[in-house]
Amino acid sequence: MKEQFDHFEISDFFVLSEFLKSQVIFCAWAIPSFAFVWWSTTYYSDVDFYRNAIGEGIGPNLWNVIGSFGLFSFGLAITFPNASWLADIAWRILSSTYAIGSLSFGLLLGQWSFLMTNSNLMWWKLGLFGITSGLLLIVLLFYNFAVWYLAFLVQQRNRERSPFLTNVGSMNCLWRIVFGLAIMSLILFLFISQK
Repeated sequence: MKEQFDHFEISDFFVLSEFLKSQVIFCAWAIPSFAFVWWSTTYYSDVDFYRNAIGEGIGPNLWNVIGSFGLFSFGLAITFPNASWLADIAWRILSSTYAIGSLSFGLLLGQWSFLMTNSNLMWWKLGLFGITSGLLLIVLLFYNFAVWYLAFLVQQRNRERSPFLTNVGSMNCLWRIVFGLAIMSLILFLFISQK
């Protein structure tokens, strides 16, 4: 079993420059959406259009559905690592999901911070709410980063196939099928079980 994984390198799993690019993308979506929440809530709190837009942007359904398609295509890319078009589809869907999640996070953070600074709650309720909701925001940030990370794993670099997928292609076919089918089956189960 060890020989199946020996050919992987650290750079297959992490490249600092790509991580920094992901942070730029995150900020490009999160900062304007955060600013929009503060602007619209401060100056136009009575405009339903803005409130509805914020609520729809925060709603997790779009992120969940697009992310499910992305994870399923990631499983396909693992199963068939030589099909570069599958990796490209997975990368595009997962990258879009990351951008949507970044936008939603900015909106949610804007609402959270506005509520924290303009709340009439007692100090201990505000503290309890702030800590628990702050921890949930960190979990959401982690989930969104995990989506970016999967996109990173299948992303082409220097117009060549992903080093991760190249090494997955060197693995025994049975391992690839097991990993790919496990990912796809989990996503299908979670997706179909939604009501």
